[in-house]
Amino acid sequence: RKSSLLEAHVRMLFVKKEVSEEGEVIPYYQFDLECGSELDGSNDRVLMFWPTTIAHKIDDQSPLYEMNPRDLLSSQFEIILTLEGVTEETGNTIQVRTSYLPNEILWGHHFDNNVVIYDKKLACHIVVHGIVNKTSTDDTPRLSAKQLDRRKAKESKDRCQSSGGVSITDSTPVSYTHLRAHETSL
Repeated sequence: RKSSLLEAHVRMLFVKKEVSEEGEVIPYYQFDLECGSELDGSNDRVLMFWPTTIAHKIDDQSPLYEMNPRDLLSSQFEIILTLEGVTEETGNTIQVRTSYLPNEILWGHHFDNNVVIYDKKLACHIVVHGIVNKTSTDDTPRLSAKQLDRRKAKESKDRCQSSGGVSITDSTPVSYTHLRAHETSL
């Protein structure tokens, strides 16, 4: 797009088969996942000047909390991401959607950050569209967020016992799901 979206915001839905307490099968049960442009998944408002990474924090309220890589691949769900905003030229509201199945989520990967470069000839920053979805591997543990929390709690308890009852804590690692949204590719 030559122009940006005004008042752009994102929404993420998690869709899966659910069985109620009464035994009723709901084949396409859907609920909102908190997501946004902040690292913790907050702030659903986004400025779409260049590719933006949308995050969902995987905590004990997330449906992804108990999933490790193997569980993820054997799961049946869909994550639907919606971007909505107002076009600068006409003032009309537009909405675009994309979805992710479990086999499209890459565990232990992050998006490369070199998709926006400065073009000296044009004297401006440009997006390199050919690599906007390029990822690199990282050292994310192959454990669920729940398993990581348990490990961290055990280590903290062990440190507390070995230090004579004084609790020594540091920041807990947090898991996130990152999805990259780009106006032209959504």
